[in-house]
Amino acid sequence: MRCIYCDRDESSLGDEHVVASGLGGDLVLADASCQACEAETSRTELRVLRQSYGLHEVRSYLGVGRRRRGEKPASAGLTLEDESGDEVRDVPLAEHPLIWNVPLLDYASFLTGQEDPNGIRVRGSHHFTLGPDPAGLYELYGLVRSRGRRRQRAYDHDFGRMLAKIAWAGWVSEFDVDSM
Repeated sequence: MRCIYCDRDESSLGDEHVVASGLGGDLVLADASCQACEAETSRTELRVLRQSYGLHEVRSYLGVGRRRRGEKPASAGLTLEDESGDEVRDVPLAEHPLIWNVPLLDYASFLTGQEDPNGIRVRGSHHFTLGPDPAGLYELYGLVRSRGRRRQRAYDHDFGRMLAKIAWAGWVSEFDVDSM
């Protein structure tokens, strides 16, 4: 049996979610990835789903993902700025204007013919909010003027890798990699 990612011949391969279970994916490829690739895809998905783009809080707010419900946050930090300076407050998710950032990736270099030694290029990002209107924070927290914001760690390269992994695993599930 061969790993769908590195083509390594292994006697024991692990199951692979096409879309991470943390995003609600339930399509599983049985005996698809070697231990090394399984560990790498798992690390990549964990970084994206828990440490970047606000996805951890957004997934908790929406109830997406089935595992580790006890680890899902009920609140998130929000930096509030007013005339006296910055203050970080822990805001319940129901009252939080959840900010979800999605990187805007450049076209794949094989499509454009451009060489890129770093692999993935990011052109910018799209910002989405979920939950209450940020302007409602003024009244809720007694602020005269504020710009609520969240500091977020970005893992653009990992986000691109996760999208590529979903595309490849989806391709394999539909067309069977052994037939190529």
